[in-house]
Amino acid sequence: MDSIGAQLWLVGYDVGKGGPRGGRRLSYAITGGLLCDLLLRGKIGADEQWCRLTDPTPLDWVAPDDLLGQIAAESARSRTWLGWVRGYARDAQNAVVEELEQHGRLVRYERRVLGVLALPRHSLIDPTRAERLRTAIGHAVTAPPGAPCERRLAALTVLTNLAGLAPAPAGDNRMKVTARADELEATLPAGARAVLAAVRAAIADAYVPAVAVG
Repeated sequence: MDSIGAQLWLVGYDVGKGGPRGGRRLSYAITGGLLCDLLLRGKIGADEQWCRLTDPTPLDWVAPDDLLGQIAAESARSRTWLGWVRGYARDAQNAVVEELEQHGRLVRYERRVLGVLALPRHSLIDPTRAERLRTAIGHAVTAPPGAPCERRLAALTVLTNLAGLAPAPAGDNRMKVTARADELEATLPAGARAVLAAVRAAIADAYVPAVAVG
């Protein structure tokens, strides 16, 4: 099974880029997904806006374990959810790529720029896996109000939207989809909701429009 963070990477994958769309926004969302997995597995707990270590035992899950190790290394110094979302973002995509490679989801190759600079890229071994994830997310967010949804899928669906990877609904469907996404978020434990709020805040801070000074 892939972590929520790894699933987000797959959802954002673009064949032309040889990697995902989303940039820093995606990195924040991936970190949020990994934190949600650790919360749902009881490895960390929520103390309002603070992340608390509860069980440092690894899950044998590459990306979540990497983040868990960093949290355990700082257990004497608490960090807020926003602090972890921002602080781990620089490592997030590399960690989930390592996980996906270990799971046999990706093949690494190099793309040369100007015939000199070699940039690492990836192709999907099974492109239908990403399509199945996108379909599951689509069903989750368009289901009738009150329809049950597994917690990891609910978190993935909300994070996909925060990362800017969800297709924009048209017309009346926009309000329904927004209401359904809010409903899915509300079904998650308080800690996971705090993580999603931190991802939302990190993205908002990173993309504040420039203000002209006259």
